Amino acid sequence: ALLLLEKESADDPGNSVLWLRLAALQAWFGQEKELAATCARALGVAKDTKNPLIAERAAKTCSLRQSDARTHEAALVVARRAVELGEGHELSRYFQMALGMAEYRSGHYAAADAALLAAARLGKDDRRVSGTAGFYRSMSLFRQGKHEEARKLAIAATLQIKPFPQDEEHPLANTSDPEELILWRAYKEAKDLIKFEAAPSPEKK
Repeated sequence: ALLLLEKESADDPGNSVLWLRLAALQAWFGQEKELAATCARALGVAKDTKNPLIAERAAKTCSLRQSDARTHEAALVVARRAVELGEGHELSRYFQMALGMAEYRSGHYAAADAALLAAARLGKDDRRVSGTAGFYRSMSLFRQGKHEEARKLAIAATLQIKPFPQDEEHPLANTSDPEELILWRAYKEAKDLIKFEAAPSPEKK
């Protein structure tokens, strides 16, 4: 299925919804080389875009895992453009979240805190935003040596997670939304880094 999705995305490189879904799955399965290729295509499309949604999805695609400095620098440029172009947009919470993710990957932890906090406030009624932003902000705080604050924030963010899929080899079996997968992966990354004692309960049939 992933191979088919990769081909579909390569054939339609301007489809940002498609490439975000593909990137979320590639990050979930640890397909670093394939994810790098998806990121490169996304950045190519977003380079001169005036559409904040395309800029946001490109930045997010390239911020799902730690990569090289050049990639994160490019992702940060398009993330900032998304926020600028999308001022007052109904989805501005996602633009701020993507900016926070990109700032975090670039090692700009104070800037990441500010963007992620803004995302969480704007997305207080959207658990995918408040949860993902919470996990990335907890990792940012941890990197700054604020370990206890990071732990508390990560535990609180856990409350925003739906139960993990029973079969992690088919993570989107019950949802078509890649934002769920991004949230689950943010939880896993934060758990590995911070070692907090909290976990979503397994999904029941």
